Amino acid sequence: MALRRYLIILAALTILPLVGFTTWIALEVHREDRARAERALTETARALSLAVEREVTAMVSSLESLATSTDLDTGNLKGFYDSYIAKPVEPDELAAVIGRLVTRARALRPRQENP
Repeated sequence: MALRRYLIILAALTILPLVGFTTWIALEVHREDRARAERALTETARALSLAVEREVTAMVSSLESLATSTDLDTGNLKGFYDSYIAKPVEPDELAAVIGRLVTRARALRPRQENP
């Protein structure tokens, strides 16, 4: 009976370090994957914020140029409308930029398995 107990103890002492090392490796891989995903999402958020800032700056510039209109100073709203507002408006690219960046962010986001 003593031999059996020694063999069980030997097997347990052999397996425990292997289980500990495997657990440590799995945790390190998880940490690296999480850090990689965070970096990717941070880059996407920066790109999105730059795109939004660029679009807001363009809008502010457009509004500032509209504010310098002499038609508004003289109260000639019809002339202002004919000069600035009635012109065909280009499609809003802000929504397209945000859509592309959100799609990219979703593609970079790590997949979560459903339980």
